[in-house]
Amino acid sequence: MTKPTSRLVLAFASLLGLSAGIAVAQNAASQPAAIPADQLPEIVPDALLDDIMNAMSGSFVSSGLRIHITPIRAIDADRVLFAAAETGEGDTMGQVFFHIFRFEGQPRIRMVRLPGGAAAAPGLYAAMDAIGAVQLGQLDVTGDLTPVFDAATGRLQISSERPMPTYAGGAIAMNSRFEFTPSGMTISENGVDIAGATVWTFPEGDDGNLRRVGPAPVAVQTDTGLRYHIIAEGDEHAQVGVKGDTYTVNYTGWLPSGQMFDTSKQPGREPFTVQIPGGVIQGWNEGLIGMKVGEKRRLFIPPALGYGERGAGNVIPPNSWLIFDVELLSLAKEGSVPAGERHPHDHDGDGIPDH
Repeated sequence: MTKPTSRLVLAFASLLGLSAGIAVAQNAASQPAAIPADQLPEIVPDALLDDIMNAMSGSFVSSGLRIHITPIRAIDADRVLFAAAETGEGDTMGQVFFHIFRFEGQPRIRMVRLPGGAAAAPGLYAAMDAIGAVQLGQLDVTGDLTPVFDAATGRLQISSERPMPTYAGGAIAMNSRFEFTPSGMTISENGVDIAGATVWTFPEGDDGNLRRVGPAPVAVQTDTGLRYHIIAEGDEHAQVGVKGDTYTVNYTGWLPSGQMFDTSKQPGREPFTVQIPGGVIQGWNEGLIGMKVGEKRRLFIPPALGYGERGAGNVIPPNSWLIFDVELLSLAKEGSVPAGERHPHDHDGDGIPDH
């Protein structure tokens, strides 16, 4: 039997990408506009809603699934969470937004997704500036869930009041139930056909029981505004890169929209070799320093350290954040350059190889 697809995963998978509509005052090619704090909704005091927010926030991990949930600001809602699902290996599955509010005096949680979408840029929960303020009115409602919070134990139960529509795995409707505790999170879902018979359940095995491992990761921010997050540590005895070294790396670059614009891993390409600092964007000149051989680092590069207001041809829009996953394969001191690709793509068309 084919492994069934859960509504949670469907919600995440259908959200893959951060396209136009994630913030106001932007077109399809631009990045989220900065919203002044005084234009964002005031957070109305509500202890119960705050308890729900706190119970859902954090990082949750099982053998095959990771879920990171962190607050995000919206221009038309006062309490919103951004949730990102990843495989056990850390590959992005997608994102979803949860709006926590009261309706007729009772707490509700609305699951909201981006219209359509493509593969999401990875790890955006670690650098929320790259997302900007969301506008829920431009997104698609997946469904409402009912929360029940026990203040004595810190246990939060969330469930759909009635079956929600779906077409996953031959089902016509589905039921969802989540439970958050101080130690973890549990997902339990099933899809039913037109006769009301269960046609799938999710998850299989123990992947639906996730342990809480702390708050969602936050990227380190430097004085220049660069953010970076170490995905995998290199060996503790490995060489550490410094200025003047020549770095050989594999890399993949995305826009926040999820569009991959360059990778050294495509067929026919070789790892990229460059002396740092060198003829690459400033985010690379700064972000690679201090990496250990074998380390995988995710760089969140603001426009000022990337291509700024000019963008890069038809590839990178003006004022665009860039997300790069970089794996350091080897280092060489000045004057000893290893073999490899020495000329990255010229994205901005100025005749100078760059990133």
